[in-house]
Amino acid sequence: MSILEWLFEAQIQFGSKSISYREIIGGLLGLSSAIFGLKRKVLAWPVGITGDALLFTVFLGAVFSFGADDQEKNFYGQASRNLLLIIVSISSLLITSFSCNKVASFSNAALFVFMIS
Repeated sequence: MSILEWLFEAQIQFGSKSISYREIIGGLLGLSSAIFGLKRKVLAWPVGITGDALLFTVFLGAVFSFGADDQEKNFYGQASRNLLLIIVSISSLLITSFSCNKVASFSNAALFVFMIS
């Protein structure tokens, strides 16, 4: 079994429910990204993008029935939200790395407002 197969199939059982390792790792990476962001560390972007990519595979895997068969199959909205977060993170990283003036921080704020609305 390869690491990729293990990552897609490994689950932790809680009674009759299960949660995949990808979901746990993606959530922990998202929390780490938020903490790095609070501390204004550049590491917040790649950690957040990796966490969103893992969560994207969780929700898309639920659509295509990877893992447990009893999962809901209506996760296109969640998967597309993670894809949007990846796009916003990459564009925000590019904006701030190529521009160090106040326009970059204004566009970051505008992207954030767009993302939460």
